[in-house]
Amino acid sequence: MAVADGREALASLEGFDPHLIIVDLMMPAMDGFEFIKQMRDLPGTKSTPIIVITSDALLETRERAFRLGANDFVGKTVTLEDLISRVKKYIS
Repeated sequence: MAVADGREALASLEGFDPHLIIVDLMMPAMDGFEFIKQMRDLPGTKSTPIIVITSDALLETRERAFRLGANDFVGKTVTLEDLISRVKKYIS
């Protein structure tokens, strides 16, 4: 399932138990940081793996994403092979 922004993503989680979430940090309406924070507060998604994909590869950005509950972090120049291997790490 793909959504346009963080608010829509949070709303879509109601009654849905995803196996994995891939999120961009730069989204309209609600950025990826706030999405991760609010998602981790929901009872059904506390342990759902989150892969962050972003063009902001600064160390501070990476550390903040992990502090909020991301499981993996990759720059937007990620190859398809790299992304697939990361996804396989969390769903098998």
